[in-house]
Amino acid sequence: MPIIDAHTHAFPDTLAPIAVGRLVGREGVRSYYDGTVRGLLGSMELHGIERSVLAPVATKPSQVGSINDWIISIDDPRIVPLGSMHPNFPDPEAEIARLASHGVRGIKLHSQNQDFSPEESRMAPIYEAVSRHGMMILFHAGGFVIDEGTLARPHAFARMLDEWPDLVCVLAHMGGYRFWDEVCEHLCGRDVYFDTAYVPGNLPDDELLALIRGHGAGRVLFGSDGPWADAGRDAAHLGRIGLDAAELEQVLYGNARTLYCRGEAPPSRSETEAYNRCDPSPAEENMGSHILLVEDHPQNSYLMTYLLESRGYEVEAAADGAEALEAIERRAPGLILMDMQLPRVDGYEATRRIKADERFRDIPLVAVTAHSMRGDQDKAIAAGCDMYVTKPIDGEQLLALVEKLLPR
Repeated sequence: MPIIDAHTHAFPDTLAPIAVGRLVGREGVRSYYDGTVRGLLGSMELHGIERSVLAPVATKPSQVGSINDWIISIDDPRIVPLGSMHPNFPDPEAEIARLASHGVRGIKLHSQNQDFSPEESRMAPIYEAVSRHGMMILFHAGGFVIDEGTLARPHAFARMLDEWPDLVCVLAHMGGYRFWDEVCEHLCGRDVYFDTAYVPGNLPDDELLALIRGHGAGRVLFGSDGPWADAGRDAAHLGRIGLDAAELEQVLYGNARTLYCRGEAPPSRSETEAYNRCDPSPAEENMGSHILLVEDHPQNSYLMTYLLESRGYEVEAAADGAEALEAIERRAPGLILMDMQLPRVDGYEATRRIKADERFRDIPLVAVTAHSMRGDQDKAIAAGCDMYVTKPIDGEQLLALVEKLLPR
């Protein structure tokens, strides 16, 4: 089944490490790609995502123009870029008209990062311009992963919809992250889209199923909120909560295609390959350089991923041994870096299972341990690890070892 991810994030290459690093490690937040467009495309390729909607946020009015210049410059049929806007931007009509002239489908607004409530009268010029140009708005809705305080409560969106009934909009996080009881009271069944970003696994499956059906599967879009979530895992999760085949097709693909891709054919292989040839990344030039990194500490995972990707390796991250075993079944890596102290299935047990499987036993597996004691090293080798490195990680030493085991 094709999939459109209706809620993702990426940043210009020079800003991505800073932007991603601001959230990684806070309240358990981790990243699943490096925050660049190229990283997003790699994640899409890995998980079979046909298109992704890219949703930038301008935290200051002065950022709007430069963000939109960057958005307009993205020329890949797999990316559906939204524009940015800010409540205090001096001329929203002119900027929204500029976006519309370049074929941009809509804009993203975020009440917490932009300090507004959706029903405020000062938002009227933005709503009027969006409606005039046949565009839509993706709103952050509800609390935030690291902070529940918000002006974007379901009752505020209900008042906005009363005032602006023809405004086409998507309320992220199933209408209001952590405020789903209020969503049921104020928003379910209204003429507004929800997306599933960051909700699978954070709302019990039975409640998520009830919320989707209560609102109507025809008004729900799959969104991952990447890089902060694993799109492949969350899409698979939605397939297990009890939706029937028709409902699942609407959520994973049909609704987003209607909203964002009207009149467009799916990106062809020739278009995709032509774009890739224009600017191949180091990882694409070294297709065998796929590393599975198994690390439960978000900051360590982010730093090691960034280090390895900067040298052209393709990194897939797993947070525990169970995730590692699932990942290796989906795609066998060229090298595994395995932390030994992991939740659920620890590194020792995961290593034993991998090395017991004849399909995977020849994959080089390096133990990453916080202990330099000889006994810990012997335990890792006895479990089946081929080599080991100790924390804190020496970046150059790690890269030299990886290059030895996985030459490009």
